[in-house]
Amino acid sequence: MSAAYEPIPSTEAPIGEGVAPVASRHIRGTGVGLLGLATVVISAWGGIVPFVGPIFGYRADGASSWHWDLAHGILAVAPGAIGVVAGVMMMGAAMRVSFGAGRLSLSFAGFVALVCGAWFAIGPLAWATFEPSHYFLSVSPLHQLANEVGYALGPGLLLALFGGEAIGWALRHRQVRFAVPAGPRRRAGRHLAPVASEPGTAS
Repeated sequence: MSAAYEPIPSTEAPIGEGVAPVASRHIRGTGVGLLGLATVVISAWGGIVPFVGPIFGYRADGASSWHWDLAHGILAVAPGAIGVVAGVMMMGAAMRVSFGAGRLSLSFAGFVALVCGAWFAIGPLAWATFEPSHYFLSVSPLHQLANEVGYALGPGLLLALFGGEAIGWALRHRQVRFAVPAGPRRRAGRHLAPVASEPGTAS
């Protein structure tokens, strides 16, 4: 006896539904990795500029090259080293962020970078409350601006920006669930299912 066939809708999700594009995941991880690399570079600059700047005649506090003192340690080396660690943490979280994980570590690294940037910016101003002398030399206004931007404000504002961006990445990109196909996909469209023939139909 022949059977009549009628199309019934497929219960399978369309191919690709629920699966985030690979290119989007790659761009996301690359962006976080570059953000971490920039954080490392800026932090390293802020940490070593008091020691190498005088070699090129760029001395904001009048110290000679590779001169170590308490001000350099607290205002440059400490935030610079911690900022480098925060940048490395961002780069380490880049791959996990690509797969929807690592948001907590990225948030923490961004917060640390933001705090380091804030200390770079306000540390020289706060230094005068602990020491009788100012951190920067008294020079012409233009020279003073160049010293503050290169030693403090520049690294500070950039690190604060990078840290805030890292926190924003962690808040925006929540965990993504990727659908893994259980087996070969059936052909798209509709599947045919046999139904009983109606009375009176030919055999």
